[in-house]
Amino acid sequence: MANMALAAGTTGMDRLKNTATAIGFSTEAIQPQTVAMQIVLAALGFVGLIFLIMIIYAGYQWMTAGGNEEKVKEAKKRIQYAIIGIVVILAAFAITTYIANVMIKSTTPGYYSN
Repeated sequence: MANMALAAGTTGMDRLKNTATAIGFSTEAIQPQTVAMQIVLAALGFVGLIFLIMIIYAGYQWMTAGGNEEKVKEAKKRIQYAIIGIVVILAAFAITTYIANVMIKSTTPGYYSN
């Protein structure tokens, strides 16, 4: 039976591609810059989630302060730090997107030959 598959001209790589296509995976080559960009975007998304949790926690801390000025001050400071953090995250996202686009354009053959 195994010899019949080889005799039919299918290689192991062909069978892997057929299996990948059948279950919905792409068999196209992916540039390393694209993979790096996806990893960075996932990391920035995770950090954005941490920002959201910090804002919710600080808001809860402020609402349950019960008039205690020290707790309110601490909650305000936590919100301030979270906002500074999200500004840094957005700047990192913008810089990363720009650099990734420049890398992809400069390393893609024929990109500028239109």
